[in-house]
Amino acid sequence: MLLDKLNIDVRKYIRIFERTFKNFSNKTPLILSFNISPPSVFIYLHKDDSEEGKLIIEYKLNYYRSIKNSIRDIKNQLTQYFPIMTEIIESEYSAIELNELVDQKEISTDDVGNVKKLEEVNYRIDRVVLESDEILILDLTENKLFNFRLKTPVTTFLRKLQSEDMSPKNAWKYFREKSEFLDERVLRKR
Repeated sequence: MLLDKLNIDVRKYIRIFERTFKNFSNKTPLILSFNISPPSVFIYLHKDDSEEGKLIIEYKLNYYRSIKNSIRDIKNQLTQYFPIMTEIIESEYSAIELNELVDQKEISTDDVGNVKKLEEVNYRIDRVVLESDEILILDLTENKLFNFRLKTPVTTFLRKLQSEDMSPKNAWKYFREKSEFLDERVLRKR
């Protein structure tokens, strides 16, 4: 076999991959299971522990690539399933903005005092730390990472988000009720 000639120990590679991927999957904001059937890794998404998982990714292992790069590839595919939360920020229009809205006939002069500017900010739950019930969320607009501690276990929070199929706006409200801000993290360049 070609792999034997190149001195690649497939069993050792899979054993290390499995251990590393299990560690990675414990930090994702998803309830995952996986099965390795060389040369593929099958990744299943669960809404809760009682249901059978839905196959979301079949990843072909390349034994010549580093395990770290393979897991990075899988993470890039998984991020489409990471929970999104939407914060609605209400603010006042400036006098100049109000004049422009009136000039463009988007509002009448009677509505000038009653109009609020609404801005949506989307956040993706990017990582969880089970031991300390912390969640790192990524501001998708400004590309900033924020660290929060939950008042409930992370797994309970994630199950509630996934099992009830909450809207992103309701997920944000629930998240803010159940969390406290810790700090802003610096994103590493990749």
